[in-house]
Amino acid sequence: MRENKPLPSIAPWFGDKIQVLDDILIESAPLFADKALKAEGRIQTRVFEMEYLKEDVTERREVKSADNEAMTP
Repeated sequence: MRENKPLPSIAPWFGDKIQVLDDILIESAPLFADKALKAEGRIQTRVFEMEYLKEDVTERREVKSADNEAMTP
């Protein structure tokens, strides 16, 4: 007949300075606050006439923004 025996507990152990590891992990986590997701930027538009293989410089546009509208990965 089989006998029931307790199994030893197995768990990761990070030493006595677990707070140091916690601090490192917290500092490494990105902030997802609205301010952290915003960035200045600009969009440049240029038009090329394919018939002449030249740029139409009158169509150049540049739009600057104080922050991005959407975050993309």
